[in-house]
Amino acid sequence: DDHAALLAAVREHEPDLVLGDFNATADHAPMRALADAGYRDVGELANQGWHPTWPATGRWAPLPGVSFPLAQIDHVLVGPRLAAIAQHVVTLPGSDHRAVVAEVARR
Repeated sequence: DDHAALLAAVREHEPDLVLGDFNATADHAPMRALADAGYRDVGELANQGWHPTWPATGRWAPLPGVSFPLAQIDHVLVGPRLAAIAQHVVTLPGSDHRAVVAEVARR
């Protein structure tokens, strides 16, 4: 429901920037729907690859011994009026997600 509401809002308001914890990877249907609506991941457009954001510490109960983040579920997406310059992630104390830091510019 949240993803459907987000997609409806994006279609109605056509923002230049859509970002947050989507709890979805690029291959999930809600993210593909945003891509179909013209929104792209800054890291992908800046050719900076995959930036896993969760779990920040890499510790995940179903996979004991894993010591690195497994999934990129936090995203910064740009619409057609913005250009993607760069993106990286940083660890925030106390959060189970890494923060996405993106640099964008008007086209």
